[in-house]
Amino acid sequence: MQFDSKAVSVDRSRTLARYRRFCTVKIIGGACSALGVLLVQALLYAAEQHF
Repeated sequence: MQFDSKAVSVDRSRTLARYRRFCTVKIIGGACSALGVLLVQALLYAAEQHF
């Protein structure tokens, strides 16, 4: 059994890239959901003030 350090480093960088992409998706999704909640609250407030 020969230990292949190059394969390990490639695998590590691939895992890091996947983790970074996952974090980016989570951050963007969280920001979008927060904006959506704020938008819904603003619309409800405007509707209450209008009627």
